[in-house]
Amino acid sequence: PPPVVSAVRDALGIKVSASGLVCQDTPGWTNRWPLCAYEDGGRRADFCPATPGAFWPSTQGWTCRAYEAKGWCNKEQGASSQLGPTKNFPEKHCCACGGGATIEKGKVEIAAQKEAEEKRLCYRHTGGTCRLSGTCGDFRGPVSCISGMCMCEKGYCTDATGTCRRDVGVVVARVAPVSRQNPFFPGRQAKVKTAVCISGGGSRSLSAAVGQLRALQALGVMEKVDLLSSVSGGSWAASVYMFAKATPATLLGPPANLSDLTLARLEELPSPLGAVATTHTNGIIVNLLTSGVPLQMIWVSTIAKAVLEPFGLGSLDAYMAADERAVEAIRGDNPQLRSRAFLTPRPGR
Repeated sequence: PPPVVSAVRDALGIKVSASGLVCQDTPGWTNRWPLCAYEDGGRRADFCPATPGAFWPSTQGWTCRAYEAKGWCNKEQGASSQLGPTKNFPEKHCCACGGGATIEKGKVEIAAQKEAEEKRLCYRHTGGTCRLSGTCGDFRGPVSCISGMCMCEKGYCTDATGTCRRDVGVVVARVAPVSRQNPFFPGRQAKVKTAVCISGGGSRSLSAAVGQLRALQALGVMEKVDLLSSVSGGSWAASVYMFAKATPATLLGPPANLSDLTLARLEELPSPLGAVATTHTNGIIVNLLTSGVPLQMIWVSTIAKAVLEPFGLGSLDAYMAADERAVEAIRGDNPQLRSRAFLTPRPGR
């Protein structure tokens, strides 16, 4: 099958035999051996996953994928010690060991999603305690001190780092592996020939990017660019350029003739995108703090309000997608996201 299909099958624990029989490993199964972290392969998350809400080496045990790779299902090779009740019956849960569930071909992903949703667990305990202080670290996100434990608030689940993330259920996504074995990007990204890259540097990078994009736009170069890549402060400019409803000419302003530059000209107000680089953020930070925004969200919220909000892009709950067609595909695969807001690049950018 194509690399994307193979990656999805691997992620869902799905095996297809030569005869076409489809088998799926029990989602989330492990043999409950907590010391797998210290053994060969123990640093691989797909072999020895970390305990939710905790850090490595706190692990859940070996997975079906580890059993298959290590040959523990083969009794003839002396692997019987890895089977049975003391190892949580891999022979009942792993396809490689003769277990798992047989699924009708063509309904694999649907069945896997339904089963994962039914067995999905939302861990609210972050692993932190608050018995002495009565408070929890702001870095954990939306969290409350309950009975001496730092617990995620309702609607949030803890991740492997002990941080509370919004609970969006089981998300179905198309995963494309890019590696030495599959050295090509999927879809339109495989056809990229020309790219513009913008480095970081806070408001200085944003200001420089405005001039750079303005010049490239005026020269007719941007319409021939396949990809815009940016980091940090460069992304402040790139995100507005890509997603704002205003035209590039409005966002960037007209190109300047160097021979016409005077001190009076330099004192004029910059273009809308350049103007956000002059925003004073101290007042924004004070307002956010007094309104109860957690410390770990202050920087993100400040940039959202100062740089993105003037262009209607300040929401911290919106998702991004390549285009409207991709949005429909995502919502179709994930009904729980139908009411969520999505941002897509403006046509032609």
